[in-house]
Amino acid sequence: MASLRVCTAKEIGFRFPNHYDCSLSLIPPFVKSVTLAPMVYGLCGGMCYAALDHYHAGLAVPDRTTVPRPGDALYRYLWKRQLDSFQLPTGPLRILGWMFRQDEAVARSTIQGEFPKLQNSIARLQLPVLLMIYATSWEDPTRNHQVVAVGYDLDEATRQATIFLYDPNYPGKEPTLHLDLRSPSGVFTQSTGETPRGFFLQDYRPKINGLQDL
Repeated sequence: MASLRVCTAKEIGFRFPNHYDCSLSLIPPFVKSVTLAPMVYGLCGGMCYAALDHYHAGLAVPDRTTVPRPGDALYRYLWKRQLDSFQLPTGPLRILGWMFRQDEAVARSTIQGEFPKLQNSIARLQLPVLLMIYATSWEDPTRNHQVVAVGYDLDEATRQATIFLYDPNYPGKEPTLHLDLRSPSGVFTQSTGETPRGFFLQDYRPKINGLQDL
């Protein structure tokens, strides 16, 4: 059994969930303002990038359990890093390219290409950001998700792998992703109940300036 771990999800992760609410008000001409239904959105990429920024700076994430509100310095930082995680202009094209592949092709690329990259990153004590592919073809790309891998176990005899994750949707917990590596088509399951089609590593680059002010 090969087992490599850099840290735990609790050590690097934010303590509040990836769950942001907002309401928008419109003021059409000559009409009273209209408040639209509240919206819920996520900043999983921003939270992953920001958590890693703190890790590379040797700082703990802010000790708060409440979701930051618009106007907070932390909220603005998460939004900035969310935009960085889009990796424009090529990032969305890469996501769409993976979405439009057949399931077997997505699984094969994950097992043969991305999982070895994950192993190399963990061996260098790096924490890779994984873009989890859930959506297919013309589905909503926001169904996909971003997490951080903090370690993995690999049973060489049975070719079963378990990746330990910081998932912004599950603060204070350490979900796992199980991979069956015995065939190129693979099987992926998560301890949280989701069934991803596969994943690829993002090109994260740390930014550590200004973290002390969050």
